[in-house]
Amino acid sequence: MSASRAVSTAFRAVSRRSLMTSVRAGARPAIGMLAPRVASKALPQMMNTNQTRTMKTLDFGGDQETVYERSDYPRDKLLEVFKDDTLAILGYGPQGRGQALNMRDNGLNVIIGSRPGRSYDQAVDEGWVPGKTLFPIEEACDKGTVIMNLLSDAAQTALWDKLKPYLTKGKTLYFSHGFSVVYNDQTKIIPPKDIDVILVAPKGSGFTVRRLFQEGRGINSSFAVFQDISGKARERAIALGVGVGSGYLYETTFQKEVYSDLYGERGILMGAIQGMFQAQYDVLRANGHTPSEAFNETVEEATQSLFPLIGENGMDWMYSNCSTTAQRGALDWWRPFHDAAKPVFEKLYESVRNGTETARSLDKNSRPNYRSELEEELKEIRESEIWRTEFLRNHFIAGAGSLATAYAVMHPLDTLKTQIQAGSHRGFTKDVLRGLGKGFGVSVLGAAGQGGTRFATYEWTKAHLLPHQGTPSVGDFGTISATAISAIVGDLASSVIKVPREVITAKLQTDHYRHAGSTIRPTAGYVIRATLRDEGPVGLFRGFWTIAARDCPFMVILLTTYENFKALHPHPHPVHPHILDKLPHQQVLDIRASAAMEDWKADTPALRHVIDGGVSGFLAGYITTPMDVLRTRMITDKTPQSSLTSVVQRIIQSAPPYSSMFSQARSMYKAFFIGGVSRGLWWFGICSIFFPLYECSTSFLE
Repeated sequence: MSASRAVSTAFRAVSRRSLMTSVRAGARPAIGMLAPRVASKALPQMMNTNQTRTMKTLDFGGDQETVYERSDYPRDKLLEVFKDDTLAILGYGPQGRGQALNMRDNGLNVIIGSRPGRSYDQAVDEGWVPGKTLFPIEEACDKGTVIMNLLSDAAQTALWDKLKPYLTKGKTLYFSHGFSVVYNDQTKIIPPKDIDVILVAPKGSGFTVRRLFQEGRGINSSFAVFQDISGKARERAIALGVGVGSGYLYETTFQKEVYSDLYGERGILMGAIQGMFQAQYDVLRANGHTPSEAFNETVEEATQSLFPLIGENGMDWMYSNCSTTAQRGALDWWRPFHDAAKPVFEKLYESVRNGTETARSLDKNSRPNYRSELEEELKEIRESEIWRTEFLRNHFIAGAGSLATAYAVMHPLDTLKTQIQAGSHRGFTKDVLRGLGKGFGVSVLGAAGQGGTRFATYEWTKAHLLPHQGTPSVGDFGTISATAISAIVGDLASSVIKVPREVITAKLQTDHYRHAGSTIRPTAGYVIRATLRDEGPVGLFRGFWTIAARDCPFMVILLTTYENFKALHPHPHPVHPHILDKLPHQQVLDIRASAAMEDWKADTPALRHVIDGGVSGFLAGYITTPMDVLRTRMITDKTPQSSLTSVVQRIIQSAPPYSSMFSQARSMYKAFFIGGVSRGLWWFGICSIFFPLYECSTSFLE
């Protein structure tokens, strides 16, 4: 439902794990929503558990709360409750998708109502059949007996007059957010008096609802009954909660669900934490601290070190595991922060209660230019220095480490390729084999700086050109163009490090400054000094534009090909085994084969990146071989002030003689594509190492 719930779900998952170790045998830990502090320490004293077949009553120091769990509604009971029902999900956004797929896997009769567009297309891709299980919204509403309205709050308001005629006597109207019903003075959504109206609110995003269900766990949810005409609304609400993927459910009201949800999102879960982060960061920067230091002390240490400690065992446990200086400061300052923040939270809660927040949300989210206005507001946060620091740092670290590792592994082949292109390769003698490591240190260290700069710049540029889409659609001109531009910008930014690295490495690999008959190979330091002596600082950037002319097309081919390969991989759609017994034998075989392939793909993401990256690297490397040949000859040419034209002429003159147009073309091809296969294979190796490391590193850091 909301991003805030995804955050809360993570903490609750931790609390469940810690609870398992703290509750005595016999007191079943069906309380994932407990505060971590209670779960880990005060639970034995505060909680008494009275367990019946369908509920667990928890006593928190006199406040009793009843919790229902998934085992209260096994599959047979679930199917019995809804044996005569058609469950119509309206909307296939994140929450609608997650709940629909979970109910389908639970064996329930589910149909989807969706407007044409991206969500509709995704539904088709995930097995919903137009005319059978996928319909226009109004038709799905007509066919359904349980109408599960999971459209956005603004869309619910806009479409209510069209949907209301289909809410006939005996049907059930279901929500996952009480917003529209509670604020009906603004939304005008007043359910008919002859239908049941219920709510199940998963405490996490639709993605989390689906993921936890697939993992066999289930998300925490609240449920509520607004109207009970049938006398069975409560039972059906709990059963639907289990059906959509809940592991544990606790009861609330429509009003309390809305108030707590809106208040929490705007408060500590999203609004307040951004405001506090930004305020602390601004003060540090104003007092002369670097962006990196301010970010680490504001965000990095909080999210990566201290917040997980709170999730494990509570705030006091986190305090006790910090230094005494940190403890003293925190104990002295938490009350001033409390006193300063409480009036703001009180004002926020009143704004939620009196409908001000609802009016603002409906007004802004219903505007025709809603998405463009939203993007401008998000852009302000995204482009603020605090989050640019994190973004650039993550991609710099991932790019630097991954490219340095790849270059280290592939350095011997690079040396061999360079020697062939420079015309200095003398066969595989013992001396040549010993020299395959020449320039290793310079190459790897330079690759780290080059990779970090290139991919931090590339990702930053792409994020600005494609703010809503990280991976381009296959063949889409706009997204491919944005990726190509980002690739060029990233490569030019990295050239400040890349060109000197290549100049020094190439001269080391080809023994450019090695005296005839000498057995002593020059060091990197000697090559740098000799280059500065002979050519001046410009010598370290010799062939700059030749390298740029080679690498800009290379990076465009590499990254657009790789991004399109990534876009080709479909998302896995697991199927629960218990629905297979209803299907024909051949369909079962097809589903199992497909599921096995999807599972294999899901379990081997690195292998996909190896193949995608390797093939992209080979194609880009081989196609740009002529520019690489020119770059190598210019760097290693000992003729003072040699130009690109003179280098091209010497390559043509050195080509074998030809007697016809065909032999001329073949001769030129051999001259300019010399070492092309080696270069292609080298880039296959580099990219098949780099991209899996880069993708895993960025995922880990983010």
